Amino acid sequence: RVPFLALRFQPPPQALFPCIGRPLGWLWMALVLDEDLDRLRRLAGNARLVTDPEDPALADVADANWRRPSDRLIKVETEEAVTELLRSGFVVEKVVLQPAHLSDLWPVLSRHFAEPGGGGRWAGQPRAEGVGAEKARCELLLGDGALLSQVSGIRKSSNLGLAFALARRQPPNTLGLEGAVPGLGDRGACVRILALDGLTDAFNVGACVRTAVAFGASALLCSEQCCDPYNARAVRSSRGLVFRLPVVVGPLPALLQELRGLGVTTAAAVVQPGARFLDEVPSLPNRWALVVGSEHFGVADDTREVCDLLLKVRMAEGVDSLNVVVSAGVLLHGCVEREALDGRRLEGVDADCPAALAARSEGGG
Repeated sequence: RVPFLALRFQPPPQALFPCIGRPLGWLWMALVLDEDLDRLRRLAGNARLVTDPEDPALADVADANWRRPSDRLIKVETEEAVTELLRSGFVVEKVVLQPAHLSDLWPVLSRHFAEPGGGGRWAGQPRAEGVGAEKARCELLLGDGALLSQVSGIRKSSNLGLAFALARRQPPNTLGLEGAVPGLGDRGACVRILALDGLTDAFNVGACVRTAVAFGASALLCSEQCCDPYNARAVRSSRGLVFRLPVVVGPLPALLQELRGLGVTTAAAVVQPGARFLDEVPSLPNRWALVVGSEHFGVADDTREVCDLLLKVRMAEGVDSLNVVVSAGVLLHGCVEREALDGRRLEGVDADCPAALAARSEGGG
């Protein structure tokens, strides 16, 4: 279904009328979009163009409000991150897009609107139990890049990627680790977990999430002192990939002990004496969790004590530490390489594990 072919017209309308400016550009946009907006209204019941930066509907994305933390909502910005959100099971309450985004986003965006005659049923289903009974009407606002930049205070050389969304936070996990982490209850399944212990910088948290997803992580664990991985800056830094991972927040020592009881090898990234260099570890099972610590204090003592392995990265003389994101990337890559592989034969590795898929690809079968 591609209902918005006309919206691929570029550049943005205000650029078509440099002498007359944005008003005529918006007139052009309204004429071009009129039929599609009628279709959207029939489908969603609440989609419209916004042209006034003082429109109350845009108050959520205004700079001062957007930067204010929310206990109820997750704030998502950039087209890339909004796309990841729309693909996830989170309940989305509001989406603010540029019209040019609609053609590409419609397949995932349309799932969050009630179908005509559907009795108010909604396609976007949250992953967590308990949210399904409360389904929000997703409000869709369309505004040009210059308007969104003015309202949000975000200044870029190009406004094409500006987009915003608000989604409901999911209720606290009541399912336990086995219910939250795919494959954890199956001792033969591949499990890769990144645990963040006390990280306080939102950018680093998001970048660690992005790195974990790149190496096929199954879940993200966060200590209770860790920066919220759904913080707006963390979500932006992760490029929205945080919506691909189950996130469990809690006391890390207890969570790691539970993992060990389920056959998961736990490892902590440390610089203290007694740690093994990563290149001295020949192999790892295909069920492991890696803990990286805070930017200033590293992995807490009580967390280190429940880890099976203490790992460190070999560095040049006179250098004693790496940025936590770099360290996480090096160690995650190393752990993936060291999963129980014997040449191109896989022993004890789940067939759907990313390492198995890669090895099969190299082996031609």
